[in-house]
Amino acid sequence: MEIMGVMPINKSVLTVAETASVLGLSSCTVYKLIDSGIIKANKIGKSWKIPVESIEAIMHQK
Repeated sequence: MEIMGVMPINKSVLTVAETASVLGLSSCTVYKLIDSGIIKANKIGKSWKIPVESIEAIMHQK
């Protein structure tokens, strides 16, 4: 899978750090976007997992 022709992704979910890198944002901003519901994510234990589809949706809004 490829996000908007920019980054090949071989996973179905990404970490906050990976998401921040793909979107060109800080991890803190990604956490804020998760808290506000803009980025859909699942908390597994203490970590957030962000589905690639959620990131693609954000990139289409830009």
